[in-house]
Amino acid sequence: MSALELNKGESGRVKVGDKRLINAVSDVNQLVPFKYRWAWEMYNNSSNNHWMPQETNLTNDKNFFVNEKPEVVKNIKLALAAVILNHTYSKGDMSQAIYRVMTAPECRQFMLRQLFEESLDMHVVTYICKELFIDLEEIIDLNYAQEEYNDRYSRYQEFTSSSDFVTTTEKGIVDFFKLFTAVNIGGKVVRAQAALVYMTEYLPAHYSGLRELFKRLLATNISHAEFAVEFINSMKYENPVCANQAIGVYMLSELKELAALECTQFGKFDIPNHNGVFRDYVNYRVLSYCKKVGFYNQPQHLANPIPGTDVLPGIKVEHKQEQAAASVVNNGLDWD
Repeated sequence: MSALELNKGESGRVKVGDKRLINAVSDVNQLVPFKYRWAWEMYNNSSNNHWMPQETNLTNDKNFFVNEKPEVVKNIKLALAAVILNHTYSKGDMSQAIYRVMTAPECRQFMLRQLFEESLDMHVVTYICKELFIDLEEIIDLNYAQEEYNDRYSRYQEFTSSSDFVTTTEKGIVDFFKLFTAVNIGGKVVRAQAALVYMTEYLPAHYSGLRELFKRLLATNISHAEFAVEFINSMKYENPVCANQAIGVYMLSELKELAALECTQFGKFDIPNHNGVFRDYVNYRVLSYCKKVGFYNQPQHLANPIPGTDVLPGIKVEHKQEQAAASVVNNGLDWD
């Protein structure tokens, strides 16, 4: 009898108690009975907020761009290059490797949606370049010039491409946990924030189309980060080795270093006297999300210095306060 058959009830359906985020031996395609309802709800929210770049009209933006100041043109091109860079690290081997390791059907469903939404990064850049008559190859060259990120993420790429990428040992579980956190917290609320903040907060107001597109990208990243919070907390519950305080200290340090690197990216934009505000903003992002997953436990109140990035149109992001244990108990036997 196969492992799959051993974990099915008399009806042939998978039993809820056998579902796990990773390393389950039950059918990874059977959504019901739900165990991780938060993932299913987040998947539905993302689907309900479906959008495509070409829905945003850039005619007015194009008219302004033709005669724009050189420093604004430079900033827009830098932002587009940063989006490509973020796309390279999020949509590449790492996100796909994470999907392959996941065994909870509800989470795999969301991850498939996330992979599609990550593909919108490149779609947005291509659409903007086409409409504003920007040379896409120039933007790609600007992307490759940003080598400071390569060393930091090369180790994760090597990890996912290695034949030793397994999660059946404690070391493998911890390595996966670190990878997931780096990609889905670091990659969603730190990396490319310089571009997203510039395009949504500091770009001249008459670029309404560009602002809308980048607000959508920012909102999508936030929805992915909120999923990551729930997944990380549930991983710590199912795999206590991930709740080790030393891991939290390590990940907080990693994310702080990434934040410092992102501040250097923001410094490349021609917007004087805002570097301090951005530094406070990206540190706020790191600490607030680390607090949600237990990597940072200081009691002080955290306030967003750029509050416009918290209220975004067309996206429903509701962080659930229930503990992972309660989620397992309360949602475990639902079939609807």
